[in-house]
Amino acid sequence: HNRHGVAFMEKPPHIPGPDDVNNTVRSGGRGSLTAKHNHDTIHDGVRIRRLTPLECFRLQGFPDEHFHNARAAGVSDRQLYKQAGNAVTVTVAKAIAEKIKEALNKYAKR
Repeated sequence: HNRHGVAFMEKPPHIPGPDDVNNTVRSGGRGSLTAKHNHDTIHDGVRIRRLTPLECFRLQGFPDEHFHNARAAGVSDRQLYKQAGNAVTVTVAKAIAEKIKEALNKYAKR
């Protein structure tokens, strides 16, 4: 621990680093920061921490302005996490739609 009470530890193998691929970010059911089922944490080289609501919005492809507008409207962190977690990333939806279109075109040519 440092003088501020922050525990410094080595990165457990199940906690991603800032450049690693992470699992689905969840909005609820949080366990301890080191629980293997806790996929909303990141190891930033110094400590293990939860992703911020802004980071979750960014991961979903939203511009920062959307987060700041929601925050200014008084939306709580809990609701911001839920909004980000329930969002469908536009680029993912587009990629799925393109694959469906390819499959339909392939099927129509039979």
